[in-house]
Amino acid sequence: MENVDFLSDVLCRHRVSLDFDVQRARAVQVAKRDDWLPDRLLLPLGLMAKDPPLLNFDLRDASGESRPLLTSQDTAEAAYQALCYLATKTLGRTPLDEEGKEVLRAIVSNPADRADEALRGWYSPADRTYPPGSQASALMMDPAFRLIVTELVQNYIALTPIEADSGRQLLKYSYASEVPWAAPRLRDRIFGTSARLTFPVVAAGASYSYHFEVAAPENLDARRLTLSEAEGDPPRPRAEALMRIDGRREHMHAHVHLANRYSNHVAVVDLISQRRGLVRSAWFGALYATVALVAGYFWQRQTGRLEHANVEALGAALLLVPGLAAVYVSRPGEHGMAARFAFGTRVATVLAAAAAVFASISLALGFEGRALENFWLGSSIAAGLPTVFLWYVYWRAGKRVDYEVTRG
Repeated sequence: MENVDFLSDVLCRHRVSLDFDVQRARAVQVAKRDDWLPDRLLLPLGLMAKDPPLLNFDLRDASGESRPLLTSQDTAEAAYQALCYLATKTLGRTPLDEEGKEVLRAIVSNPADRADEALRGWYSPADRTYPPGSQASALMMDPAFRLIVTELVQNYIALTPIEADSGRQLLKYSYASEVPWAAPRLRDRIFGTSARLTFPVVAAGASYSYHFEVAAPENLDARRLTLSEAEGDPPRPRAEALMRIDGRREHMHAHVHLANRYSNHVAVVDLISQRRGLVRSAWFGALYATVALVAGYFWQRQTGRLEHANVEALGAALLLVPGLAAVYVSRPGEHGMAARFAFGTRVATVLAAAAAVFASISLALGFEGRALENFWLGSSIAAGLPTVFLWYVYWRAGKRVDYEVTRG
């Protein structure tokens, strides 16, 4: 079970619960040295990104006691021994040659860029032709070995020692990582009402049952949550999802059973703005400014009496809009994710407020006749355009989405 919530617009927190039975698990025997591993089983918690490093990693058992992780050196050694075991098994008990051993050790011991360089130097079918019987070709053509070794280029295996005679256990761990922002579409850049985040979920293929839950930040909703197999680098979801949840929810939960262990998997989260809060208030404020300016323009055009109105009262009514804009444009306690979505809304609010300010200035400067009429016409247009924009954002944020579950 993996739960994701958002600490800010750049960091998200993962909380993972791992339920397993040691007696029913299949163990991989790796070579041991007296100066290396203790005489205990090693439980893989999952694949963690090499770069950027994880923040605030915390591992605890069911009673809340802290559990240790292997050091980076021991983790690399364990991964190397496991890869050698898998390579020998894939090659039909043929020992792995020295070149292959050096490459595998370089992959598990180095940062992602150097590990990728080592793998490409060993196996790159686009640049080299491999003779029949080549170990590199035989190993990389095996889907299980290829999946594991390519994952270990970008990630490392988090391992914790457990007792071999223990039974069913529950471990919980949490960590913070960067929010996996995708390149936003042009429409999303302009209107700022939706965003798509893609989370790699390596554990989906290694689990009997995998659950993914996401909690949307304040003033946002989850529009869709999709669990699917992935392809490419970086991984992209395939068209047919294993499970897809559509709707408008502050929390969404999807799960998959017995996923293909030889495939990569991703969870894709679509977030959208809520109508209540900033979006609604910004549109109402801009609409108020537009109606007031248009009414003043027609009053001046039909009667010419706008210039004789109470300047202080009319100016105060118009300057109410900038006051409201200041409240909603500057919100110190707002979640960083919601602030990203609200950029276009804030700009439009400021433009509508600026139009009201300029109209007030024309009264204070004593504009009369056609000059005042034209000034208010321009201010009406300047306020009307962002009002139309804000109406569209308001309408789009409030579109009804029926709750629906689709399984592939």
